[in-house]
Amino acid sequence: MNVDASVALMESDITLSHGDQAPLVGRDKVDAMLRGFAGYKVTAYTLAADATSVAGDSAQQHGHWAQDVTAPDGKAMHVSGTFDATWHHDADGAWRIAKMHTQN
Repeated sequence: MNVDASVALMESDITLSHGDQAPLVGRDKVDAMLRGFAGYKVTAYTLAADATSVAGDSAQQHGHWAQDVTAPDGKAMHVSGTFDATWHHDADGAWRIAKMHTQN
């Protein structure tokens, strides 16, 4: 899990939420949350967009994801769900995630 690369895909004021949990707002908060999983090892990861629409400098995606993960205690887990993402095409030419919601 490359936290630096993941965070680089996000706008500085990203909103990230999961299920009915309160959203995290800001790249720094998302970075801290991801680093909290440092003891976990992702052994398989799938992310697929089922639908993508683009309008100007904005894109919307809906899709599904799945992960096989080994917890710090050695327990193997499989987690999966859906995601909805909003991307913005920034002035520097990069597409970055502005908002993402996931759920199991």
